[in-house]
Amino acid sequence: EGTVKLQANLSLVRGSLSNALNDPVCTDARSSEICRNIRSTLPRLEIAANYSS
Repeated sequence: EGTVKLQANLSLVRGSLSNALNDPVCTDARSSEICRNIRSTLPRLEIAANYSS
């Protein structure tokens, strides 16, 4: 049950970050590279181990 909740919360965080990275501020020349780098790491927000018992 804890793993399911954690995965659901991580999914929500990924979605929220993805939405934030679609903000027009990410099209600014100085911000676009930072936003692109963050966007490329979003798939890493997942459970890397099995914590179920």
